[in-house]
Amino acid sequence: MFFVHPLLFIFIFFIIIVPLILSCLNLYNLFSPKPFKARIISHITTGSGLLLTVFLYSLKKFSSYEIVLYSNNGNKYHEPFASKYFFVLVIIIFVVAIGYLLLNIKNKNSSPVTQAFAISSAYIGIIFSIFWIVQLSHQIGEITENLSIFFLCLFPFNYIICIIPILRDAIIENIENRKSKDVIYEKPILILCDKILSKSISWYILGFVFILPLAGILLIVLILFGQAPDSVIKLFTETSDWVLSQKISPPPIEYDYGGHYLCTVAANGHKKVVKPTRCGIRHGVKIVVNRQLCVANAFEQLISERVPKIHRFIRYIYDKYGYPLSKHITTKASADVTYIFMKPLEWFFVLVLYTFDKNPENRISMQYITPIKNSK
Repeated sequence: MFFVHPLLFIFIFFIIIVPLILSCLNLYNLFSPKPFKARIISHITTGSGLLLTVFLYSLKKFSSYEIVLYSNNGNKYHEPFASKYFFVLVIIIFVVAIGYLLLNIKNKNSSPVTQAFAISSAYIGIIFSIFWIVQLSHQIGEITENLSIFFLCLFPFNYIICIIPILRDAIIENIENRKSKDVIYEKPILILCDKILSKSISWYILGFVFILPLAGILLIVLILFGQAPDSVIKLFTETSDWVLSQKISPPPIEYDYGGHYLCTVAANGHKKVVKPTRCGIRHGVKIVVNRQLCVANAFEQLISERVPKIHRFIRYIYDKYGYPLSKHITTKASADVTYIFMKPLEWFFVLVLYTFDKNPENRISMQYITPIKNSK
């Protein structure tokens, strides 16, 4: 009988099942003439969705675009939002949250300016949510491999479909409140304002008009906290590997223990033990290189040039026994042991190189700078 651990079940239920159920309910409420507890569901969606997004984003452990990614560390992505501009993200979320609360407070005495601020902050939230989804969109297609990326887009999507009916209801409520007051204005300008605010389309336009001063206030706050004026744009663009990214990251380094030769996997042990020196190219792929690996490859290159028949025999023995053995080196600790085990051979290779090569250090230093046949 199939058994699911209780903690795993709780994780699946709250991280996967609940967000999907809430998304379906929000879509239903958006298009249904008889919504099912729309406000309550939207509040639950907003609170839990924000917490889930923060949790999933921290769980992914994204790296900055300057960082080289290794194939075995479980981190396959550079960050989609530049971490040095995260304060911008916090400010935007704060403003959008305040606007969301104002739209949901039924206050008959609230001023048009307050309501216009709330509507414009909702517009900012919608725009930001769209940019968020677009930034992550090229990874959503591979659902089985990028499930967490898909769920990172779920809350911004739900925010959009939740805020639209809330905006509509808040505007209708404002119009009804103004009509119920029965205030008669004498001045022409006030009469004109009253006529404008008595139409729903005017409130939507007013929200767009107030985006500019609200954006100006946000810009001043960001500058006061040491952020550049274009930091909102840089939040998306100073990244790599994503839709709006404009930076180019270093190519990922192959850091795979299986399927290579002994000296190659030994170079992937703990840094304090194997002492990696730089990156190199092996069969067109970036790998970690240390001196032992360069010495071994330089020795093979020298043997292939001076005594090719002996080289073919050494290569045959090495391929037959060294290659299968390397497949069992699957951890950093086993790579460390292999590195130490190979040390006497490294000293022997150095002795041969210094005995028969005119410039042994030049030969060693040139290894893996360009692809070399039969590299280990």
